[in-house]
Amino acid sequence: PIIDIKYDGNRYQIHKSWIANAVSIIIFNRKGNIVTSQYPDIVNIVRDFEPANIILDTEIYPINFDGSPAEHKLLAKRVHKLNKAEAVQQCPVKLAVFDLLSLNGVSLLEMPQSVRMGTLQQHIPEEYQTYVFGRDGDFTEASAYETAINLGFEGIMIKDGDMTYQSGKRSK
Repeated sequence: PIIDIKYDGNRYQIHKSWIANAVSIIIFNRKGNIVTSQYPDIVNIVRDFEPANIILDTEIYPINFDGSPAEHKLLAKRVHKLNKAEAVQQCPVKLAVFDLLSLNGVSLLEMPQSVRMGTLQQHIPEEYQTYVFGRDGDFTEASAYETAINLGFEGIMIKDGDMTYQSGKRSK
């Protein structure tokens, strides 16, 4: 299994592509609505990712000014505040990329989770990848959960490394 952190944020799909020699970055929420204007700081981060064309499954979560996870309700400032620059200042966020759905026009949806995770690790800077337990040592589900909670996160996600991507569904 793949064990990673469960962030207390919002799930977003981010599409980055080159169109007419210009980069286009669009952030979609779970309902398919475009929310790019709420996250100009995330757009700037993704702009620097090497792959020219990618589709990412991500979590954007609020952080305290010391970088530790903050309460989820703070994200409401990003969603509802009209002054987006002020919202960025009042609610800093972090990006956690947990899946790579397409790379340079090639769909990865039918590939096993473990293959997608390996590809993600090759193309996305480590500081933006979801933290995967066991990458740097052995973890049990219990110790991973305890570690995640102690770091201020919501818990852990346990994924089957052989599963393909299932759009719009939560797996068991």
